[in-house]
Amino acid sequence: METTAIYDKETKEFIVNTPTPLAQNTGITNGACHAHHIVVFSQLYIDGVNQGIHGVLVPIRDKNLNVMPGVQIHDMGHKMGLNGVDNAKFFFENVRVPRENLLNLSSDVAEDGSYTTKLKVASEIVSLQWLINFSLVVSVYPACPKVLLYYSG
Repeated sequence: METTAIYDKETKEFIVNTPTPLAQNTGITNGACHAHHIVVFSQLYIDGVNQGIHGVLVPIRDKNLNVMPGVQIHDMGHKMGLNGVDNAKFFFENVRVPRENLLNLSSDVAEDGSYTTKLKVASEIVSLQWLINFSLVVSVYPACPKVLLYYSG
């Protein structure tokens, strides 16, 4: 996970960046044509300290569906199934997001940049990150045998 969200105390905003092409955010989001916002999981930095993976709600289009400044959206094109859902790849370059857009159920950032978390043990934080990754794998896994059988002949 290379995408970063760096907290700017002066403006009380996160600055979201995708540093490399491999760090692009990809997903089934309706983002290629229709989504106004997406949740971006990124490495959260405060005063140069990495606080781990956090979700931030990032506006990608305005009310007229124009792409927001600093956001690049690339349609992933035709796919084997669910073509009614437009998948996309997202790149962010210095996209500013209000502090309030942090998904803060278990951790939060105050206006002054102080970081608090309900997770008191490092293993809980690692477990939460593992759970996010595992849930992504589990959601895709059931479709794999069907696709393999269909295309194997």
